[in-house]
Amino acid sequence: MNNQEILQHSFLCCLSQEIQSLRKAKRFGQASRIESARNSFVRFLRSQGRADLTLGELTATLVLAYQQWLGTTSVVKNSSSCYIRSLQSVFNKAASGLPIQPANPFAKVYRGIAKTRKRATSISVIQQLRVLDIPHALAAIGKSPCRRTFASLLRRVTFARDLFIFSYCARGMAFVDLAYLKKEDVRQGIICYRRRKTGQQIEVALEPIMREIIERYAAQTRGIPYLFPILRTVDEEAAYRAYRTALRTYNNYLKLLSAMLGEEVCLTSYVARHSWASVMHELDMPISVISQGLGHDSELTTQIYIKSLENNKIHGANKFLIDRTFFHPFLSHERDILWPQRYVKIAICT
Repeated sequence: MNNQEILQHSFLCCLSQEIQSLRKAKRFGQASRIESARNSFVRFLRSQGRADLTLGELTATLVLAYQQWLGTTSVVKNSSSCYIRSLQSVFNKAASGLPIQPANPFAKVYRGIAKTRKRATSISVIQQLRVLDIPHALAAIGKSPCRRTFASLLRRVTFARDLFIFSYCARGMAFVDLAYLKKEDVRQGIICYRRRKTGQQIEVALEPIMREIIERYAAQTRGIPYLFPILRTVDEEAAYRAYRTALRTYNNYLKLLSAMLGEEVCLTSYVARHSWASVMHELDMPISVISQGLGHDSELTTQIYIKSLENNKIHGANKFLIDRTFFHPFLSHERDILWPQRYVKIAICT
């Protein structure tokens, strides 16, 4: 085919064909990302009064308009960038065989990854989480024990708590690896598995607290190969769909647990992993050890985790400076002064 013929192909058809191709290759994660991008782009086209467009009609002006449209919705910057990178990958593949390469319609839009808020939590929060009286805490946030659904809610929230603690103890094991972890992966007191994201083999010693959590759910995993009752099928596509649903559910219950622990706590499926790295860093463990523990292919990836932790140390050092300057313990007399939006006591030398 010549340039003109290929550029007349439907871009939405190219996206659908790529999704099907990825599913046949059992690359369900990538297929899901491109499907999400396609659905978003279809909504944008409808907002413009269009049902489809050809590859040749995918211009820089249109892609920029799409990014601006995303900015008016609830889509965050990194999700917007992910959609655009997914669309670009399909466009590049479709245009790769052209004798004359068209202008890149994605050249002027943002495709990077923006920094996000720190995802780690403190040791004290994890300690509180482990011993949390969940029935009492649920009642305290308005979940009445008298309701018929209370027992089911209690089981699910407790399971989310246990998975979070297990993930933290297992060197920040990602939720996807927790979900796919099999009984055969545990041998002679060692969990040996491959990360779904990178394929790297990881070995984690099975500590008593982890064994206790596994045993707690052993009855629920009879007849299935998985270590935890998250997935029930070995069919790869069905298992992936079940994993995606379980991940959303897990994060919802972690949000509920966060509410029980206090306003400043924000637990998500990423927090156990980042918290493990944070605590290891606070213990002055070498970057190489943290990197290997997380299963990173490169220490550069680990440095991204650690960089935000270094900022926390700087924040702490600055707080210490301010406390030593304005709230010094051996200054004798105290006087109330008006500080912005609140009264505080400071010691004044006489």
